[in-house]
Amino acid sequence: MDGRPNPNIWGSLITCVEVGLNIYAIAGKKTKGLQMEYKKAEEYLSETTLSLGEKDGDKICFKDGLATDLAAKELMEQNLITDKDFIQGHESKLKEAKDEILKYQEIDRLNGMKNGVCEDTGFEELGELDYEMEGEQ
Repeated sequence: MDGRPNPNIWGSLITCVEVGLNIYAIAGKKTKGLQMEYKKAEEYLSETTLSLGEKDGDKICFKDGLATDLAAKELMEQNLITDKDFIQGHESKLKEAKDEILKYQEIDRLNGMKNGVCEDTGFEELGELDYEMEGEQ
């Protein structure tokens, strides 16, 4: 693979802008979104967001809508997207997609749990309804 955007995914290329180190905002005739190295994506993005991307050789593509929004949000939070125009344009999109993004962040949180036990800490998560204060029974 020569690193150029795959026309089978994007269609004829309209624009391709590097918005962070080796992170590209691409608009093609078929679709638009983000493309980055798969190894870098594995390092910085949640499993849920990765699952929404389309692997293309050593790259991953996040096309249109929610996939692009989630990838952009996570990359911006880590200051990996540095293009000011992209950030400004995408912040308003993220506000509009807030409810959908929150749903996927909850899925990520639950993916870190097995049978109500957090894999990172080994402690059970207490839900509001499950919690009883001592002396209340």
